[in-house]
Amino acid sequence: MDREAEKVVEKPEDISSPLSNTQADGPQEQDLTSQVINIPETNRKIGFAEYGSKSGTPVVYLHGLPGSRFEASLWEANATALDVRLIGLDRPGMGLSTRDSARTMTAYPTDVATVAQHLKLDKYFILAVSGGGGYALACAAQKDKLPGLQGVGVVGGLGPRNMTQQGMGLIQRLSFHAMDWVPNGVVGWMWDAMIGKSARNPDPTVLEKAVKKLLATEVKGADADIAKDKSNLRSVTDSLRGAFIQGSHGYVDEANLVVKPWGFDLEDIKGIQVRLWYGEKDNLAPPAAGKAMADKIPNAVFTRYEGESHTSSVMRHQKEILTALCGLSIGSES
Repeated sequence: MDREAEKVVEKPEDISSPLSNTQADGPQEQDLTSQVINIPETNRKIGFAEYGSKSGTPVVYLHGLPGSRFEASLWEANATALDVRLIGLDRPGMGLSTRDSARTMTAYPTDVATVAQHLKLDKYFILAVSGGGGYALACAAQKDKLPGLQGVGVVGGLGPRNMTQQGMGLIQRLSFHAMDWVPNGVVGWMWDAMIGKSARNPDPTVLEKAVKKLLATEVKGADADIAKDKSNLRSVTDSLRGAFIQGSHGYVDEANLVVKPWGFDLEDIKGIQVRLWYGEKDNLAPPAAGKAMADKIPNAVFTRYEGESHTSSVMRHQKEILTALCGLSIGSES
């Protein structure tokens, strides 16, 4: 790419940065969790955060829906342990990234290429979770735009509409169909009422309470212990704060893209290793959908975790996933 981009570290006036970064006293180091690339040609910005080892194997992390760059912090401990440099991106309309209401899923590899070029990533991997799955596969399908891309991993990723609904829970299926007939403004209003307004409230405890309430409703059984972990709760809260800091339109844009045709065929993915991991009991991104996608992607590797859900498949297998994706050796840590 020849597009020029200027990377700057900003201290935004909004509240999308984790509170720990705004309350430190004395001299402050570069805030790696709120970095911005300016793209003068399109008057856009791309926000990103870095976690783990600064000199480790680069992995570009694509968050779920809703989510933001801070979601990558859920993987920070294992990224550090495995010498992985995790780079979480904000998609347009979320966090620090400028909204682009006309964007498409197939245009997203250009954003990834911009970040990779600016950070001088000669070789890197992509890891996507849940709603980020389609974007990761779009990158795999357009590997020619991403010459340094070595492999793609998807954990509990939503698939194309005609595949995803097999095994999906009733509420999730209704949510997919609702995007066909419910006005975007109504969808945005609903998400604002549920979490968006709390995310933009300057009192951080308001969002924390809303997230706890949401998790108590949505996360059951053994997953509840994962959700109650203070570190995990903080990461989820920060991620949702970033997701809705600009309003709910970023979520609505994403939801429309996920339920519509993606603009590429899975069979188009060639010449790159794609790995997919799914939980057996995941009713949001069912394993049947993951297997159907793997069957269409040449040489894809599909793994199903017995007894695991959408949440636990992400949280309990991070070391294994990063190791397989990057071809790392964890030695005695295995």
